[in-house]
Amino acid sequence: MEISDIRDWDSTEIKTIAITQDVAGKFYSLNVRKFTPVEGDAMERKWKACGADQTFKCAPYAIADMREAGRRLSIFADYTLESTICHYIDETDTLLRSTYHMAYRYSTFATVGGLYLHLNYANMLLNSVKERKTSAALCF
Repeated sequence: MEISDIRDWDSTEIKTIAITQDVAGKFYSLNVRKFTPVEGDAMERKWKACGADQTFKCAPYAIADMREAGRRLSIFADYTLESTICHYIDETDTLLRSTYHMAYRYSTFATVGGLYLHLNYANMLLNSVKERKTSAALCF
């Protein structure tokens, strides 16, 4: 999958959408624009639920500025990391939960070579927890 900014938009109108992972009611905003699909653009999402194939046709909207979207996602991940830990790791699993909380607390003041470094454990968290709530794929 190659991600690149679209240069030929179908519209100059920019719309703002709210993106959520359905954790603690938190969301972040992205700016999207309508585009004209070209060959190779994925205009539907497919997945399986309870053994049955599911399909969702997507509206032709794309992220208006990928760098800005990446910056917003990074801020969102940092802002929601603690509530994400609480959401995905059962409170009865005290060892795993305390390990992630300790890593999160440490990341807020860790330094490398004398430089401040905020470690983003969100990706590690989401990849390591085996049981997650199932949610439909995001599609514009």
